[in-house]
Amino acid sequence: DDYFAEGWPGVSEGVQTFLREQDASSDLELIPFFVGFNKVLLAPREHASGYMETLLEARDVVGDQTMRVKMSVMAEHPVVIFTEEVRCRKNVRGLLPGEA
Repeated sequence: DDYFAEGWPGVSEGVQTFLREQDASSDLELIPFFVGFNKVLLAPREHASGYMETLLEARDVVGDQTMRVKMSVMAEHPVVIFTEEVRCRKNVRGLLPGEA
């Protein structure tokens, strides 16, 4: 499901609980390596950096000129973030009661 979907806050809550409570000594420990397009991708620790490198090399194939790429941290692990540059313009009617 979409990690950042506002209608399903339990998805992100469940992922965070899973990341905190999984056995870090396990060969199957999953860590986040990518955030973008409403998704968070997880991989076994030993493969995450390779996936990150592949995403960074393929960024021109994945997005267009509106997409921005940056590095950040999620659950104490580095992640690649693909985000679209969204420019908001002021709504003339206003969105909230009392706005002009």
